[in-house]
Amino acid sequence: MENFSGEGADYAFDLVPTRVGTITVDIDAGQAKDRFGNGNIAAKRLSITYDAVAPTVTIASEVQSPANIGRIPVTVTFSEEVVTFGTANMSVTGAQVEGLSGSGRGYSFDLIPEADRKGSIRVMIAEGAVSDHAGNGNRNAAEFSIDYDISAPTVTITTSASPQDSLGRIPVLVSFSEEVEGFDQTDLQVSGASVEQFTGIGSEYNFDLVASGESIVTVDIAEDVAHDRAGNGNLSASQFTYSYDTTRPSVTLSGTPDFPGTPYRLAIAFSEPVTKLALADFKVVNADISSLSGTGADYSLQVIARTFAHSIRLRENAAVDSAGNGNTASNLFANRPDGSGPKPRLTGLPASFLPGDRFDIIFDFGEAVSGFTIGDVMVANGTVAALTGGPRRYRAAVMADGKGNLSVALAKGAARDKTGQASMAAIAWARIESEIITGKAITGFLAARARDLVQQQPDLVELLRQRRHRSRRRRFDLDALFRDDREYLSFVAENDRAVWMKMSARRTRKGKKANTSYVHSVIGNHIVLNDDLLAGVMLQMDNSGMTTSDGVAIGGGGLLVGSYVVGKLADHRLYYQGSILYGKTWNHVTPLGTFTDRFTGKRKFVSLGVEGDYAVDVLTLRPSLSVSHVHESQHAYADGLSNLVPARSVSMTEIELDLGAESPVWPDNDNWIHSAGIAGIWAKHEGSGAAPLDLQREGGRLRIGGGLRYDGDNGLTGSFKASVDGLGSGSITYGLGADFIFRF
Repeated sequence: MENFSGEGADYAFDLVPTRVGTITVDIDAGQAKDRFGNGNIAAKRLSITYDAVAPTVTIASEVQSPANIGRIPVTVTFSEEVVTFGTANMSVTGAQVEGLSGSGRGYSFDLIPEADRKGSIRVMIAEGAVSDHAGNGNRNAAEFSIDYDISAPTVTITTSASPQDSLGRIPVLVSFSEEVEGFDQTDLQVSGASVEQFTGIGSEYNFDLVASGESIVTVDIAEDVAHDRAGNGNLSASQFTYSYDTTRPSVTLSGTPDFPGTPYRLAIAFSEPVTKLALADFKVVNADISSLSGTGADYSLQVIARTFAHSIRLRENAAVDSAGNGNTASNLFANRPDGSGPKPRLTGLPASFLPGDRFDIIFDFGEAVSGFTIGDVMVANGTVAALTGGPRRYRAAVMADGKGNLSVALAKGAARDKTGQASMAAIAWARIESEIITGKAITGFLAARARDLVQQQPDLVELLRQRRHRSRRRRFDLDALFRDDREYLSFVAENDRAVWMKMSARRTRKGKKANTSYVHSVIGNHIVLNDDLLAGVMLQMDNSGMTTSDGVAIGGGGLLVGSYVVGKLADHRLYYQGSILYGKTWNHVTPLGTFTDRFTGKRKFVSLGVEGDYAVDVLTLRPSLSVSHVHESQHAYADGLSNLVPARSVSMTEIELDLGAESPVWPDNDNWIHSAGIAGIWAKHEGSGAAPLDLQREGGRLRIGGGLRYDGDNGLTGSFKASVDGLGSGSITYGLGADFIFRF
């Protein structure tokens, strides 16, 4: 006790506690007296609990740090009872307080971590935040801290080796996002390799993969094979893949080359997928490349060749596979002649033909070619035009000129295929039907010569009429005939002696090409059986030439030998004549203008006729009837092209009925006589053997004519005549003629 003071009724003092506990103060009775001497009554005991010790506090949890649970139980324990403890007495970070309970010395509650939180959760009770019953605030500040972690560790598998290294031993690092426990070699799932030298602790582990051969090596780490301090199991790792590949990609270039200037695609096929391919990686000769496209193992590009011979190669290490292996060099893609040239086939040419025929010739090379032009088509005895088509099949028009067998040929190298290989030579030919051309010309020639032979026969009756004139006589006869666009000239020379002769020449023209010529000569000799009958023999020789409108030249000479008779009925002015001759011909023909053939034939001529004179005053009528028959034949032969020209024959039979009249121009002068006449002629042509069927024809025609004759007393006789022949036949002949006879 200290500082005691007071008087009277009030006193004060300080109690200085000597220990913690209960302090009592007692005042016994009679310890003090009032003024009256009354002793005091014993005082009620003053009992005071002396507590000068501040309470202490601890915060704890049965959950070890770090925690990965969503509700963390926490206890708060004071060293003595405290009053009014609640959440307000605590400072909490990183969590919410739930379920606070307790009293006196002990309290409990749960910490609910904030969502997605990872880190420390702190609970703090500051000094003096809580008081005991004595009012002593807690003397110490209490702090509780626990790490909260619900994140699973992640793991990665890497290597410092590059696939390009193609190592047999692959160093591998396994890295966890935080330190873990429980991870060892057995947690590795390995394919294609074995694990050696496994080491590590905490968050990093190392080992080597020893590849078992060329393959894809894989490593997997499953989830929850290791855990962090909070007990969180790891997430599974992304698969580690290592291409243990020492094989370089091979590459093949392939394509179908096209002609220079024509684009085509070149295929680029790798043995496995690659990258980094570029146009600059190709070595190109005589071509341009562009438009590279593709991915993986298949690419292509466009090629335009500048020449047939060109090449392309891909260099090595231009592209890489997934292991980093560069490609090997490609094959050399080269367009060179392949040694098998296109074999053209020519079709469309018949086995035989006639001049002027036109054909469409097909040139089939069997494959696409280029460089083929109309100038490459060689045609013998024809022309070619209008080459169309391509690139494999072409068509051209070929016209035969009729000069010989037709051939269409291609020289070697007329075209080239896509490799530049020259095409093979080819030829097709057709036989000209020269025997048809020649036969047609021969038939026409024989028919024309037969007609000319009939028309140029001597007037045998005139021999008997003039026999009484003993003077020597010369006759010159010039005739000119015009028939449509044809004309002929005839010259006759006669002599009236027992040996007599006649010559005539004739030429006919039709159009610009066709013409005929005919020369006929006769030598005769007869004997006089009586004044009214002559009998003799004669030799007839002729030479004919013809050029047809088709340009065929044909000609030949021949002779006829035979007998004749001419007479007059006694006491009548009726004359008759007849002759029969046989002979042979020697002929030549140039059917195509390139060669000349020679052939022979036989011939026969028969003629019968009657003629009369009938005078009526000054008018003299001369009716006559004659029949002539000619047979010409050609022997078979082989022409200059070895074609057989078969035998043929032509016959012509002509019947002529003529009525002529003449009278003096002046009644008192019989030197000048005019004449007129009309004749009906029927003719039949026949062919046999190879003679064409169109030769089989017959028909009639009329001939009218007139003239003027002068019989001079001085031995001169001359005449002028005109005629129109062919009336009713569709082919008209106009003729003019003149005769001159000298007697001396």
